[in-house]
Amino acid sequence: MARSRGCWLFARVHNRGSVESLEAWVRFYVAAGQLDPYRFPEDFEFARARVLRPGRWSRGTRFLDEVPIDKLPPGESQTVAVQWMPALIPPVLDSAGRRWNPHILVAISPLDGPSEGVTMLDCNNLAQRAIEIFED
Repeated sequence: MARSRGCWLFARVHNRGSVESLEAWVRFYVAAGQLDPYRFPEDFEFARARVLRPGRWSRGTRFLDEVPIDKLPPGESQTVAVQWMPALIPPVLDSAGRRWNPHILVAISPLDGPSEGVTMLDCNNLAQRAIEIFED
């Protein structure tokens, strides 16, 4: 994706259960790369979701947008999309001069399992993807 143009982010939600799902919210975040797996809810907190001036972004997670979804029958999928605006794209370096190495995080709420201290490996309602942002 190009830094100055923004883009669309997509997530496919699949009901792998045997009963109809609840209505839910699909929330998108951009997070600074880290060695440890992202944890919920610590790395997904709205309180950390503020945008600072370019060049003054501190490491952490930034909330991008959210989309509501209706109940899904068992085995059904739905694809949702949000627009990622250029003002919410992190700079190459954080305010301390470290590379951002951004990741997109997605959380579907309400969670259907543990809701504290879980990682992407523990919960099918969480997803992450490393991305590369190009200068145009």
